[in-house]
Parts: sequence; C-alpha cells; structure tokens
Amino acid sequence: MTTYINSYLINLALIISAFLTLYFISLKDKTANQYFFLQREAFVDQTKFYLTKKQQIWIGFMLGFLCFLISINQISTPNIYPVDVRYLPIYFAVYYCSNITGVITAGTLIALKIIQHFTAGYAPLDIVNNFILTSLLLVVSIVVVKRNYSKVKSTLTFLFYLMTFRLIILFVAYSPLETEGALANTMLYIFTFASIFLITAYIINLGISVSKSVYFFQNTAVYDSLTKVYNRDSFYFFLDHAYSDAIINKGTFSLAIIDIDNFKQINDTYGHNVGDDVLKHVARIFTEPVQGAIFNICRIGGDEFALVLTGEPKANFDSLQKKLSIVNNSPFETAARSIDINLSIGLTHFHSVSARTDNEIAEKIFENADKALYHAKKNGKNRIYETFQTI
Repeated sequence: MTTYINSYLINLALIISAFLTLYFISLKDKTANQYFFLQREAFVDQTKFYLTKKQQIWIGFMLGFLCFLISINQISTPNIYPVDVRYLPIYFAVYYCSNITGVITAGTLIALKIIQHFTAGYAPLDIVNNFILTSLLLVVSIVVVKRNYSKVKSTLTFLFYLMTFRLIILFVAYSPLETEGALANTMLYIFTFASIFLITAYIINLGISVSKSVYFFQNTAVYDSLTKVYNRDSFYFFLDHAYSDAIINKGTFSLAIIDIDNFKQINDTYGHNVGDDVLKHVARIFTEPVQGAIFNICRIGGDEFALVLTGEPKANFDSLQKKLSIVNNSPFETAARSIDINLSIGLTHFHSVSARTDNEIAEKIFENADKALYHAKKNGKNRIYETFQTI
C-alpha cells in the first residue's frame, strides 16, 4: 500500500509541478506589459499559455521526456496491470499550450518508448500498442480542445475516451476479471487513473485562475483602465520616491504636468468616444521610448498626464520637447478627418542641496509644475514652460 501511495503522489506531483512551472515561465514575459493585464476578459478567461513558437517546440520535447519518466514510474496495484498515466500530459500540452506542443510531446514519448522497447527486448506488439494508443489520444485531445468545450466538459470528455481505450486494452490483453478480486482491482485501477487526471486538472486550473486574478487586481490598482498608463496613485508613488531619492543623494529630478489643449472642444465636436481615443493616442506616444529613455507616464485626471523624470534638467527638457514634436506630427485619425493634437506642458526641476525632508515640499513641487502648466497655457499653448526649485 505504501508503494502505491508513493508512486501515486509522485505521478501527481510531476504533472502538476511541470505545468504550473510552464505557466509561470510563460507569464514572466507578460508581467511587464500593463496592456495585457488590464484586458480582463482576454487575460483571466484565456486558457492557453502565452508561448512563442520556439517555446512551444522545446516545451513539447520536455513534456515528452516527462511522459517517458512517468511511464517508468508506473503505479503498482495488487493483482492487476500497473496504472500508467503517461498520456495525461499530452492532453494538457494540447489544452494549455498548442497542437504543436501536443504533437511534439506525443512524438517524443513514442520515440523514447521505441528506444526503450528495443533496448529491453520487448515484443513488437508492445511498440505497436504504444504508437497507436499515444497517437489516438493525441487526436482525441486535439479534437476535444478544438470544440471549445468548457474546462469541465473538455476534461470529462477526454477522460471518457482515455478510460475507454485503456480498459479495452486492459481487458483484451490481460483479462483482469479472471484473477481473484477482479472487480475490486479493476475499480481501483479506474479510480487511480481517473483521480490523478481530475485532481491534476483541478489543481492546475485553480492555480492558474488564482494567479491570473491576483495579477489582474494588482495591476488595476496601479494602471488607468482607459489609457492603460499609470494612474494617479502610482504618480504620487513615483513623485515621493523621486523626492526622497533626491533628498538622500542631493540630486535632481523633474516633474512635468501635461494637458491636452482644447480637449473640451474635441469632446464637444467629435463626441466623448473620440475624446477617449485621443487620450489613448497621447498615452501611447508617451509610452514609446525616446533614445532609450522610458517615460512612466501617469494619467492624473481628465485630460491631464504627469511625468516624473530623473536626470539633468536640460536632458529632461529635450526629451519632453521631442515628445511634444512627435505628438504635433502625429494627428489622430478618425473616419471623417484628422485631429491635430497640441499639448501644454508645465515642467519644474527640483534640486536638493540639503538632507531635510518635508512632505509639504513634495506638494509644493507639484504646485510649481501646475503653475508652470498655467503659464504654458497663458503664453499661447502647445509649449513647455519650465521653472526651477532648489531646497
């Protein structure tokens, strides 16, 4: 009984850990993309792992080797053929990765089992059985997944066909009912096979679902849902961090407040949907790097954005001037016409010469940038007005 439990848990752990590991590896490259996380339907309800073609291929080879290891670590049951769950990762490979991954997984398993059979001197019939059953279950997996069933229906459908094929082979090749306690042993075989598959599917789905929900809600607290850039709370975090760093190191940083000129007129003329698209258009331009510099653009309300820039004042001014030029030369295109976009930018540069910290100073920096924005508007709009502050 101890051997049965140990091999049962080992097979269960191998499959679950393999697929959850693959999921988190596939998720790693996506964590830097806030657009990805803020599309709740595309993210939380997405079934497939996020893999490149190259990743799908090498993962297929790895899963094929995993299937081979599982086939070696069969689950021993009393007086009946050992339970071999090597085929389960093939279904999960198709369901969570792709058909390509499933095909390579199955092909790798078949190749490794053929090598093992020839090396160990197994009968040719065993090689044929392995090839036919593996290929058949691969086809079933692809068909089931292609039908876009719910997770539960897909799992139960595949399990039905899998158990049907396995029991047919079991009864034809090994006649288990002729042995003592045949019914109990057969039920144990079915229970072992089905429970490993169902528990594995449940834990993998649960782990992925919880992880996706955590990532989604974490990012909705950080990013603006419309423009997909950082929100107002994130802006204050950037501002406090830059201010503290400047105080500690007696350094410099710049704060820019950006306002879209005549935005109310755009809304009144073209409608709020177009206005929203203009906001997205401006946000997208500011998220694109300029000469390697990445702007942590924040939407702080309405048509106002804010930027906290580290570095020297001149370099920060030049970077903003380039962004302003790009916006001016990138009108927003609608079905009816192009909409020219102008920006007024209030820019204040802060330099610390003391180690004195004061929250009111951080608020004063924001006020100075806001006043600079006012002067940019007053002096004709579509320009940068900068001020300097030393503490």
